[in-house]
Amino acid sequence: MKMALFAQIWVFVALLELYHLSGVESYGSHVCIRPEMVTYLYPVYKSKMVPYQEHSLWRGWQTKYRREYSWQDEIRYKMENRQFCCSGYEGSVEACKPICTRGCSGNSFCEAPGKCSCKEGYGGPDCQPVCPGGCGKNQVCNQPNRCSCQDGYEMGKSETDCVPVCPEACGDHSFCSEPGKCECNIGYTKLEGSTTTCAPVCEPSCGTNSRCQDPDVCVCDDGYQSDPAGGPCSPVCREGCGNHSRCVSPEVCQCDEGYSLVGNECQPICPKGCPANGKCMLPNVCTCDPGYLMKGDRCEPRCSPECSDYARCVSPDLCECYPGYEKTGNGSHCVPKCSKGCPNGFCFSPEVCICKIGHLMGPDQECEPQCSLSCVHGRCTQPETCTCDQGYRFGNDSQHICEPICEKGCLNGDCVAPDVCLCHVGFQPEPSNHSITSVCIPVCETECVNGSCSAPGQCTCLEGYTKIAGSETRCTPNCYSKCEFGDCLAPEKCQCWVGYEMTDEGCQRPTETTTIQINPSSTSITSADFLHLQDTNCTTNCSCWTEFDEDGVLSTAKCARICRDEMDKPCRDLSLCRCDPHSGDLTCNNSGDEDYSSEETRYVCKVPKLRPQEAEATIAMKPTQKASTWVMLIAWCSGIIVLVAGAIAIYIFYRRNLQRPMDPMQAGIYENDL
Repeated sequence: MKMALFAQIWVFVALLELYHLSGVESYGSHVCIRPEMVTYLYPVYKSKMVPYQEHSLWRGWQTKYRREYSWQDEIRYKMENRQFCCSGYEGSVEACKPICTRGCSGNSFCEAPGKCSCKEGYGGPDCQPVCPGGCGKNQVCNQPNRCSCQDGYEMGKSETDCVPVCPEACGDHSFCSEPGKCECNIGYTKLEGSTTTCAPVCEPSCGTNSRCQDPDVCVCDDGYQSDPAGGPCSPVCREGCGNHSRCVSPEVCQCDEGYSLVGNECQPICPKGCPANGKCMLPNVCTCDPGYLMKGDRCEPRCSPECSDYARCVSPDLCECYPGYEKTGNGSHCVPKCSKGCPNGFCFSPEVCICKIGHLMGPDQECEPQCSLSCVHGRCTQPETCTCDQGYRFGNDSQHICEPICEKGCLNGDCVAPDVCLCHVGFQPEPSNHSITSVCIPVCETECVNGSCSAPGQCTCLEGYTKIAGSETRCTPNCYSKCEFGDCLAPEKCQCWVGYEMTDEGCQRPTETTTIQINPSSTSITSADFLHLQDTNCTTNCSCWTEFDEDGVLSTAKCARICRDEMDKPCRDLSLCRCDPHSGDLTCNNSGDEDYSSEETRYVCKVPKLRPQEAEATIAMKPTQKASTWVMLIAWCSGIIVLVAGAIAIYIFYRRNLQRPMDPMQAGIYENDL
C-alpha cells in the first residue's frame, strides 16, 4: 500500500511539473484551461485486525484479534483540466469580461484589457456625444445625433439656431444680445442707471431747451420754439417784451444786462455814476454835456481848434501846457523841458532824454556809446568802436576781443592776465629762476633717475644712459666696453665683480686668484658667516642678498641673487628695487611675488667669511690644486679609453655569435618557419 501511495505522489509531482512546463492553454473566447490535481475516493478491498473477547476457565476474559476483510475508500489524486478567464479578464467562464484597472467613463466601455472604447453614438478622447450633421449657433450636442441649446439660450423661430434669453424683457429699441444682457439698437444707448431702457442718440448733441426725439432728430421743449436760422430753441412770450428786455423763459421777460426795471421800462445802469458835466445814456456808459468830451472817466472841456501836443483844454476853448512842458516862442506848441540838457540825445519828455542812434542811457542818466559786440577787456568809446584796457591788445582778426599781453612770452602756458602766465596741465613754472614767470616746464610725478622730464609724465635719459626694461622713469648707464662680468656704474665706467679684474677687453677672471672656499664637510652657513659689504651704488657683484629687519638679519632668510637672465632663480629684479646710497641697503617692492605681500623688503649683501685656517690652507693648496687638476684630467681620459675598448669588445663578441653557422636541426626549423 505504501508503494502505491508513493507512486501516486510521484505521479502528482510529475503532473505538476508538466503544468509548469506547459503553462496555461487558451480555450474558447477569452477562456483558458490549466490542469489541476483533484482528489477522489477509490474503493480498495483491505484487511484489518479486529479485537474480540474470549472467555476461558483458566484465564477469564481475554482480548484477542482476528483478521477481517472489507471494502475501504482511499483518497486518490488525478489531473483534470479546469477552465478560467484568461489574464486581463474576469467573471464566469461563460462570459469573461475584460478588465480596465483605471475604469472607463460613463460613455465608454472596456473593450479589451486596459483599453476603453466609446459607446455607439459617442466619440473623441472623452467619448462625447456625436452629432454627424453638426449643431446650429449656440447649440451643443448632448446626446448622440441630438442637439440642444446652451445654458441661457432657447430655440429660435428658425428652429435651427438658439437665441439668448433675458429674464427681464428688453425695452423698446433694444434686443437680447447674450443671456441676461440687453443691447440697444443702432442709434440708441442705455440710460444711466438702467439696463433695459434705451434712448436715442443725436450727433451732435441737442442744444439747450431741446431733446433728442429720434436718432439724430432734435425737437424743442414745450414753451420753446426753434430758430429758423438753425440756432438754439428760444422761449416764447406771447405778449412780447419792451425795449432793452428779452424773453428768458416761457412767458417771462427780463431786462438786458446793464438795465434795470424802472416803472414799466428798462433803464441803463451806470454803477459808478457819471462824472460832472455828464449823464448815463447806456449801461455803464456816460455821455458828457455839450462843450465837453469824455476822456477816461471824466468829462473834459473841448477846445476848438484843439490844443497842441503836451497841452490840455482847461475849459471850453481854453488851452494850457502840461506840467514839465513849456510853450515855444510863438506860443502855439508845448515842448518837454529837461533842466540838465541832453548831450548825445534830445529831450523826449520832462526830465527824460532820448539817446541818439548808437548810444544808450547809462546808469548815471547820460547817453553812452554802444557796441553790438561786447568789448572783452576793453570799453566802448564810440558807437561800434572798442578801446582795449591797459595791458591788453586786440587779438588776431578781432576788433572787440582784447587779449592780455605777456611781455616775456608764455611757453607751454596761457597768458591769462597782463604778464600773468598759467601753465598747461602737466607743466609748472620754472622753479630755478623766480623772476622768470613766463616759462613752464613739464612735470613728471616720479623722479627721473639719470634723466630729465622732457614732457608731462615722460622721462628722457641723459646722454650715455638708456631706460631700464619695464620702467619709464629710471635710466641705467651704458657701458659699450665689455662689462659682461661686472656692473656699469656710469657711462663707460665698469666695476668688475668679486673674483674678476678689469683688462683692456673688459672684466676677465685672472689666471691666479685667491678664492674663498668653504669646507663642504663643515656645518651649514649661518648669518654670522657673512660680512656686510658697503657700496653706495648697490651695483657690486653681490653673490648673496639677505633679507633683514630692525632686529638684524632674519634667521630664516634665504639668499637672493640679482637676476642676470631667466635661469637665475630665485633672484631680485633690479627694476623693482632701489638703493639707499647711505647704507648700501637694497629696498625691493614685492608686488608680483607670490611668496610676499606688496610691502617693501630690505636686503644687505653677505659674503662668506674666511676662517684663518681655511685661508692659509687655501693659499697653501694652490700647487696641490693644480696637480690634482692634471691627475683628474688624466683619470678622465683613461676612463674614456677603457669605455671605448669595452664597447669595441662587446661589439666583436656579438658579431661572432651572429656569424656562427646554425646546426642542421635549427636550419630545418628555420626553413619550415619560412
